[in-house]
Amino acid sequence: MRKRKFLAFSFLVVAASLSAKINVATPSSIAVHDVVKSGTTESVLQALAEKHHVVIGVYGIIAGVDEPTINISIKNGSLSDVFDAITKADPRFEWEQTSNGSVHFVTRGAPNTLMDVPVHSFDDKNPRVLDFTGHLLRVPEIHGWLRDHKCDMIHRIIIAGQPPQEWRQFSVHAMDIPFSSILDEVAAKSRTYYWSTIQDSTKLCQLDVGWGDPQPK
Repeated sequence: MRKRKFLAFSFLVVAASLSAKINVATPSSIAVHDVVKSGTTESVLQALAEKHHVVIGVYGIIAGVDEPTINISIKNGSLSDVFDAITKADPRFEWEQTSNGSVHFVTRGAPNTLMDVPVHSFDDKNPRVLDFTGHLLRVPEIHGWLRDHKCDMIHRIIIAGQPPQEWRQFSVHAMDIPFSSILDEVAAKSRTYYWSTIQDSTKLCQLDVGWGDPQPK
């Protein structure tokens, strides 16, 4: 996982899948050329999400925070070929395209059920990157899951001499969808295109939520 300076917030997260289309193109229909990537799986996936404007969510349970470095090289192919190469290089993960078009990388045999929790209703107008996780914590279904599993969520935000870039203005109006689908929608509308909720299995139940960097129009 990337080394970062953090502002930490004690909140919690959930994920799911959306009905409205997030990604119109499928990974197999996106052509790529001369792809050379090296880094942690998360950093490679974030770079791909931001370059191709494809929503990618990463979640699951991992032992420890030391992330292996993967090396990906594809001369000509599709984005799905790149994803296959990533899961081959880092077999902890498998990937799928969801019904809303987003792409999820999930740890094999150790997903996080919070992502599948159905949320009856969630509305947020012009959410801000620093307080959005707190808004999620007020959702009864998410709050209940965290309470029942004795979990916390830590929202870690990269600080590199200045506050993180703020999201563009948008609103979220979701009904009866999994939590992961809400995260997909926020990643698409904020133009960050990437989110992750990773739980370190060596600690008490605690999830680390992160976002990509907002991309220009």
